[in-house]
Amino acid sequence: IEGSVRIADAPLRQPVKIAGVIRRITVLPMEGKEALQALISDGTGEVTALFMGRRGIGGLSLGTRVVVEGVLGEHRGEIRLVNPRLEFAG
Repeated sequence: IEGSVRIADAPLRQPVKIAGVIRRITVLPMEGKEALQALISDGTGEVTALFMGRRGIGGLSLGTRVVVEGVLGEHRGEIRLVNPRLEFAG
């Protein structure tokens, strides 16, 4: 995908665009703070996309190819994007 970087090469705390495949989806059912977690893999690494206030996203399922844009951060050893821009890749 044009403009995207490999997860293994993606810098922290800078805007990035990553293309990959959904490997796991988890809903965190905290009262008033529910969130959808999607594990994205591109073969070089994995990133967790965290969508706050969401229990589901239409069209998002295991094996779906996606492109996410946002700022990578690290939380408890996990590389993640919070509320990234999401688009579905062909």
